[in-house]
Amino acid sequence: MPHLAPMSWILVTMIFWVCLLMLISFSWWQQTPKFNQLPQTMSPTLHKSKWSW
Repeated sequence: MPHLAPMSWILVTMIFWVCLLMLISFSWWQQTPKFNQLPQTMSPTLHKSKWSW
């Protein structure tokens, strides 16, 4: 089994942290009803991204 290069480890760690942050932010989003009441003009992309899951 060949050992991974340092660059691969950095990439794997970055992907892991991005997934973790997405999970945390998604669970936090579910518990925050304030964001559902934001005006559409202020955050059209946020409303779209919420349903893109």
